[in-house]
Formats: sequence, C-alpha cells, structure tokens
Amino acid sequence: MSKKISPHRSFRAAVGRGCTRLRRSVSPTVRNGLTSLLDQALVNGGNFFVAVCLGRFGSRAELGVFALAVSLAYFARGLQQQMLSAPYMVYCQAKRGRTAARYAGSSFAHQAIFTGATTLALAALLAAALLAAPAFASILAVLLFAAPFVLLREQIRNWSFAHLEMKASLYLDAAVTAVQIGGTVLLARYGWLNAHTALAVLGLACAAASVGWMFLRRPHLALRAKLARFHWLQNWSFAKWTFASHMLGGSTPYIMPWIVVFLSGEAATGMLAACNSLVGLSNTFLIGLSNYLSPRTARVYAQGGVASMARVLRENALLFSVVLGAFSVAMAVVGESLTQLVYGASFAGAGPVVFVLALSMWAVSLNMTAGNGLWAMNRPAANFRADVCTMVVSVAVSLFLTAAWGAFGAALGILAGSLAGGAVRCYSLLVWMDKEKPPYSLCPETAKSPA
Repeated sequence: MSKKISPHRSFRAAVGRGCTRLRRSVSPTVRNGLTSLLDQALVNGGNFFVAVCLGRFGSRAELGVFALAVSLAYFARGLQQQMLSAPYMVYCQAKRGRTAARYAGSSFAHQAIFTGATTLALAALLAAALLAAPAFASILAVLLFAAPFVLLREQIRNWSFAHLEMKASLYLDAAVTAVQIGGTVLLARYGWLNAHTALAVLGLACAAASVGWMFLRRPHLALRAKLARFHWLQNWSFAKWTFASHMLGGSTPYIMPWIVVFLSGEAATGMLAACNSLVGLSNTFLIGLSNYLSPRTARVYAQGGVASMARVLRENALLFSVVLGAFSVAMAVVGESLTQLVYGASFAGAGPVVFVLALSMWAVSLNMTAGNGLWAMNRPAANFRADVCTMVVSVAVSLFLTAAWGAFGAALGILAGSLAGGAVRCYSLLVWMDKEKPPYSLCPETAKSPA
C-alpha cells in the first residue's frame, strides 16, 4: 500500500529541489561575488550606523574625535594588510596540503607579532598624549584596548578572502555587526553614547566574534618557528613595496582628517567624516567585490597568464565604472538633502563634498583594478610609484585648499590624488602586460623551502 504524501510536504520538497537547482545553476564566481558584497554590506552598515548615531545623539565634534581615533586603528589595519595579507594572498595560491597549512600558521604568527608591536606603539603615543594633549589621552586609552581585536578580526577576514572562503568572513562580520549595533542602541537608549563608548563597543564586538571564530572554525594551521622566519623573509620581497605604498599613497585617507582638524577645526573634520560615511556606502560594492576579485585575479594569472588576467581586469573596470559612475551622478543630485536627512540640519552644505568624494571612489576603483593586476604579476614596485604620486598630489592640493574651503578642499585633494595615481598605475600595468608574453612565475621563491 503506497504511502500518501500531504500536499504541504510535497510543496516543501518541490521548493527545496528548485532552490537546489538554482544554487547549482549559479556559477561559483557569481555566488562568491554576491557573498562578498553581502559581507561588506554588513561591515559598512555597522560602521555607518555608529556614525549616524554619534552625529544624531552626540555632536559633530564628538564624531570628529571618534573618526580620529578610528583612523589610527584603520591605519594599523592597513599596514597589516599590506605587510602580511597582500603577499599571503598572492603566494598561497601556489601552495597545497601540508605546505599550505604551515604557510597559514606562519601568517597568524606574523600577525601576533605585528599586534604586539602596534600595542607598544599605541602605548607610547598614549604616554606622549598624557603630557602634550591630555584631552585626547582618554580616547587613546580606549583605542589601546580595541586595536588588537580589530587587527585580529581583519587577519581572519583576509585569510578567508585569500582562500576564497567568503562564507567564513560573512559569519564573522555578521557577529561583529550584531554586537556593534546592539551595543550602540543600548548606549544611545541610556544616554551613554559618545566617542569613547562607541570605540569600546567596536573592540568588544571584534573580540567576541574573532575569538569565537577561532574556536569554532579552527582553520588548518601548522606553526613552525623556523618556517615562520623563512616565510617572513619570502614575503618581505613583496611586502616591502606594499608597505611603502601604504605609508605613502595608501595613508592619505587616514592623514586627511588630521590635516582638516589642524587647518579648519573639529567641526570641519566632523563634516568630512559624515560625508565619508555616506559615500562609504559605495564601499559595499567597491571593497566587497575587491575582496573577492583580488585573490581571483592572482589565481587567474597563475593558471592562465596575462591574456586571461587582462580579460578579467577589463570586465572589472567596466563593472566598477558603470556602477560607481551612476552612484556619483546620484550623489550630485541628492547628496545635500540626503546628508541633512541622515545627520541633521547642522550638516548643511555637505552636497559638494559628497559629490567630490563619490567621484574619488570611482577613481579608487580604477586604481584597485590596475593594482590587482600588478600584484598578480608580482610587480608591487609599480604600485609604489603610483602611490607616491597619489600622496604628493593629495597632500599638496589639500594643504592649499583646506584652510579656505574646509572639508570641500580636502575632498578635492583626495580626488586629485586618486586621479593622478590611477593614471600612473594604469600606464605601468599596460607596460608590464606588454612586456610579459609568457606567464610570469607566481611565486618568486627558487630556493628549496625548509618545509
């Protein structure tokens, strides 16, 4: 006697089969790209929510202080990414099995040492602030607690991106964002929200999520002290250029708030921070896709050479130009009203700043696309020359314009530097692609590894 199946269970089974077929029909590239976008949306959404709450329940000056403190943490995060994550992303593509596990173990050992050095640097800065600027010392004390966990979170994210494990990063950032938003709401509800408490919540969120991820995920790591030293020396041949690039052109977004605060005051710094947060919504698309496209470019080049990589880079440049170009046009039309709607009437006059910063995001996308190609070809020195140009132009224009025009002058400096650096970077990429007919070796190591 045949068993009857209820219509409800039959419908659920049909829906399940349809979802399975849909997942299989979508290519891994699209799935990973969408997952990376969702992940970056969570990161930017959490940061944007905190900035809005500080602007609404605090003041422009309070938001400016928070932006200054976070800029120090993000500057250290950028150094970590360039010194540790960038070479790992490129070289791990050529490693398999036990060699890959030991290389991953070395990367986490390098990160622990970097975190210790960063903590010592912040402690020294705190000691100096106690003597020279006591009012800023309290936020540095909170940053001393939060920074190590911010760096650990970023190390886990970059490790996941390098191995195209987008879901692992998504789960981590979902946990961080949930704690960050929940803590900010509670602080605002009881009137305790300020720059110090917002920074403390960020540190707690990164600590809880990162430690939990390390315990539950337990990536396959095999630490060997001798190999950690060998891998550091191997990585440094690449990282010395990415480190130098970050110290110059890559540090411009972190230096700009300090230029504004010295030339135009904390209120103008708060205006720039608010506009950056609003335009930063486009980072959901820009950085989200870049987190996936950077390691994918390295992998495509390793497997197919310059011709395959060129096709991927053209597709990326077209996609970024269409989306971010449309975003810039939208900000030109609604940037002013949108800023006042989100942050309040005290941010009147932000429209031109938002539009110029939106244009700079399009220029940054072209820099990222060309830079990914140069990284994949193991040509980080070419990126360094472009970043020197970015730094010189950005700082020169900003110093000339910020005293008179405030945040708008700083925004013009950012745009000018991004365009100048992008032109140099794209030219360098075309030159190296023309020179490299056969595929260039992905990993420069010729000596036998002690593994």
